[in-house]
Amino acid sequence: MAGDVEAGDLIALPDDVTPVLVKKVRVGQGGFILTVVPADDDRLERERFVTLSAKVSVRKYGRNPAF
Repeated sequence: MAGDVEAGDLIALPDDVTPVLVKKVRVGQGGFILTVVPADDDRLERERFVTLSAKVSVRKYGRNPAF
């Protein structure tokens, strides 16, 4: 579930099979706001924000030990 995601997790977002690295998790209106980057490219300009409701399921691949 979206509420079980933490910074450093590698996940696949709904309707996307490419893993992304979660850099930050915040609670916003309507759900969780995740700051994510592609798992293989953590440059600042590749960051994007994704809002997920608490009931959205994501596939979790593991954790980045740097976080």
